Amino acid sequence: MKRCHPRTMTGGARSVAMPMLVAIVSLLWWACGGGSSDQVNCSPLEGGLTSYRFSSTVQLVTEGGEDASDADASPGLDVTTQVIGEVRRPDRAKAVTSYSESLGSEDLSVVVIGDTRWTLLGSDWSRTSISDSDPPPIQFLPATLCRAIVPDIDITGVHASPGRAGDIDTRRYHFDSLASDFISRLPEREGGDDAMYVKTLIVDLWLTKDRWPARMEIRGTGAYPDGRSISADFLMQVTDPNDEEIQIEAPDTGGE
Repeated sequence: MKRCHPRTMTGGARSVAMPMLVAIVSLLWWACGGGSSDQVNCSPLEGGLTSYRFSSTVQLVTEGGEDASDADASPGLDVTTQVIGEVRRPDRAKAVTSYSESLGSEDLSVVVIGDTRWTLLGSDWSRTSISDSDPPPIQFLPATLCRAIVPDIDITGVHASPGRAGDIDTRRYHFDSLASDFISRLPEREGGDDAMYVKTLIVDLWLTKDRWPARMEIRGTGAYPDGRSISADFLMQVTDPNDEEIQIEAPDTGGE
């Protein structure tokens, strides 16, 4: 099958600051075709959908060092990033990203239309241009997560259970102990501890009849060289496909 580091600041804070920086530097991955396979479609907007809502939740947990008196010991970490957003064909999306209170970070609101991104931090919108060489302008988009796991997924011969993911008819595929570079493929996690040490996953995919994931649950575990445990969990849910009430417009920037 074709196979297409959070950094520690005494263990933790810097490891989750990186995703926020990535989100503030950001093309329209949800509109591109790359990354899909003949089994899984990571670009539902190319397959008939006009719009959808989504939520992505990422939790990172690390075990702290045993010797708290050691200046080099790393404290344990338990942080969560949640992204709630909407996507509309051909090239519009918006989302609000929130972070664990322990990070002391404000919610991050982003609107993307074509090659323009508006970012709200505090009370002011800033407008920037993005290009296809930039990371995704919104963190943990469904298409981003899908493209990162696809190189390690082969559903041939895997039992699929019919069911629903929210309001969408699907078939569920389960994979135990999947060896994967999924996390290291995510631009949001590049250079992170989880990207380096979490390489074994439990994966559940709920695929629609058009083979795009309506829901993904990916749970990974690993260990640091000193034996401390690290885990990373990813949950993504798509809802409200083709909802005409999903309308994404440029924010009012006071005549900018």
